[in-house]
Amino acid sequence: MSKYPYPIPSREEILGVLRTSESPCTANDIAEALAIKRQEREGFFRRLAAMERDGQIRLDSRGHYQLAHPSSFVAGRVQGHRDGFGFVVRDDGQDDLFLS
Repeated sequence: MSKYPYPIPSREEILGVLRTSESPCTANDIAEALAIKRQEREGFFRRLAAMERDGQIRLDSRGHYQLAHPSSFVAGRVQGHRDGFGFVVRDDGQDDLFLS
């Protein structure tokens, strides 16, 4: 059961905001993009701190969050096979990636 009486955005939702943002984001910018009400932000701020601690995101000197390893993300779609493997068909046109 959740410690908070309201839903907290998942790590993937937060990363999605950072991936698609065209400018640097503060914690409040991310919260606004995810429509988190002010009274519901405690859990959200704790989630950001955990993501920073786990190395998923980092906070720069100006208070903006950014992806810790932006080059490790590949944009594309997953194409699965009924035998249990698949491929990531990359948006950039490079060779597909095999998924075991």
